[in-house]
Amino acid sequence: MKDLSTKIIVGNSEELFTVKENKESLCKFEVYLNGVLVLSFESEGPFMRPCTNPGKIDDKIIYKIIAELKSNIKQDRL
Repeated sequence: MKDLSTKIIVGNSEELFTVKENKESLCKFEVYLNGVLVLSFESEGPFMRPCTNPGKIDDKIIYKIIAELKSNIKQDRL
């Protein structure tokens, strides 16, 4: 998977999150905001769950990021 940049509405503004795949770690996907690691995910089959959340990202935003990530992964496999 190539790095994924996704804009997500947070409050009254749009934030640009960048998702990078890390094949070397248990937390397979790392999420950055302005170059700072704010969230990471582990993946087990079709399920994804937060591994770390140093940016204290709200659950609603986490679900939006997961949806974008899953969509991108499906497109890469087509």
